[in-house]
Amino acid sequence: MVLGGNQGDMVSIKPFSTDRVKGYRWPSVYPYPERFNLPVISSDGRVSTNVA
Repeated sequence: MVLGGNQGDMVSIKPFSTDRVKGYRWPSVYPYPERFNLPVISSDGRVSTNVA
């Protein structure tokens, strides 16, 4: 799942195929281990095909 901004004039969370992912970024915020407890998000199974 990828958080996207300003796509279709809105912010969205969509599943992306792993072959389209160029990299992952995570802010290095320590010593707060709760920052690594990410929510579990369901998908409708449709993978994003357009980023414009």
